Amino acid sequence: MRTRFFGARFQVLAFVLISTADLVVAGCSGDTRSQAAKNLLSVDIGMTESQVLAIMGQPQRREIQGGTQFLIYATDGKSEEALIDFIPIAIVDGRVTGIGRQLYDHVVRSQSNQTTEQQKGGDSSAVKN
Repeated sequence: MRTRFFGARFQVLAFVLISTADLVVAGCSGDTRSQAAKNLLSVDIGMTESQVLAIMGQPQRREIQGGTQFLIYATDGKSEEALIDFIPIAIVDGRVTGIGRQLYDHVVRSQSNQTTEQQKGGDSSAVKN
């Protein structure tokens, strides 16, 4: 009976030690996704680009769509190009005007539509002359 008591006690102690070790390793490695999300929560509409850079660091890439510059951050914090899973922050006249993929997609689509309309308009004026 004494052996069962020590055996059960040892199993509980081993479980606690392993669980603690897992938490320490996870904490040291850092969850970049949650860190990017935590940083993003500090970004507000109206902030300057330099304030965003101080909070988020340098973006993985930048894009300009019309009058809007996007600072593109990888969601996982690791991807160097942030091509698929990314957080765009819209900057107009040096200030944050919006955050998120839905805004980014809307601006890109509207910019694409304007380019298409300009190309069609240019073709029709060439036919009239």
